[in-house]
Amino acid sequence: MKKIISGVILFSASSLFSLNSCKKVDAVIPVASATGNVAAIKADPSLTIFSIIESKSIDDSLFNRSISILAPVDSAFINAGITAAVAAALSTSACDSIIKYYTTAGNINFGNTVNAETGFISSLGSSFFADSSTTAKYFNGVATVSASPTIAGTSSIYKLTQFINVPKATVAQITAADNTLSLFNEALNVTNLTPNLATGSFTLLMPTNAAFAAAGYPTIASIDSANINTLNQILLYHVIANNYFENDIALQTTLTTMQGSALQVSNNGVLKLTGNSDPGTPASFLSNGIFAGNVLAYKIDTVLLP
Repeated sequence: MKKIISGVILFSASSLFSLNSCKKVDAVIPVASATGNVAAIKADPSLTIFSIIESKSIDDSLFNRSISILAPVDSAFINAGITAAVAAALSTSACDSIIKYYTTAGNINFGNTVNAETGFISSLGSSFFADSSTTAKYFNGVATVSASPTIAGTSSIYKLTQFINVPKATVAQITAADNTLSLFNEALNVTNLTPNLATGSFTLLMPTNAAFAAAGYPTIASIDSANINTLNQILLYHVIANNYFENDIALQTTLTTMQGSALQVSNNGVLKLTGNSDPGTPASFLSNGIFAGNVLAYKIDTVLLP
């Protein structure tokens, strides 16, 4: 399924966030028990890290209404580098952002999401996207542990198999915060590609420093001295029109890039992308997608060559 995100649906009692494309339905959101919701999270042995983050967020007031909660299980946090000790050391503001992005008012109607992204406004104010198939449910392309949520009073808790990244404002914020992407960041600056991503929606593949080194660009100086046309073609080969989550990429056989050539998609248990010029070195995904405005970005371990 080609991923074109075009709308946002918010199930909330307030008309503040109602969209023109949605029929307004006046309803009273049942009052939930913050104590009951939090207690259900704390009682689940697979949600201890999420519980730590919730405790540090000082966001108990969010749980006083009927809400949907997205809660990565402990293994999902650990795979993202967030152990219990790391979670305990996070700032209150960082925990607040996570909890607010992982909650939304009311219930999520998956009947509207079969093979189609449906957007929901999180408590943070930015959107996350629900999708479903006949066998699974997804949030931003991340599968839930079970097709059915845990019910806590009038709220629903969807346990996630992977961590979902909180959105950033720009691609530069993503690359500046990750010291393994400094060469990619320099390549963006040298080619001045970013302005081309300002209008529309895009999926951006970001090779790591190790990937650039293996492709013959081991330093900032080597990026700066590279043939600008060659470098531009390489970077355009890492940009795909429209936003694609991983579960949708897995359904494709090829993806056409902004360079004009296609990437080959394989999924033999592990999702990989292969460039035309180096079929023996496919790229694996090193991170879940992270939104930066209209761009959905992924870190990968190989520079793909057209």
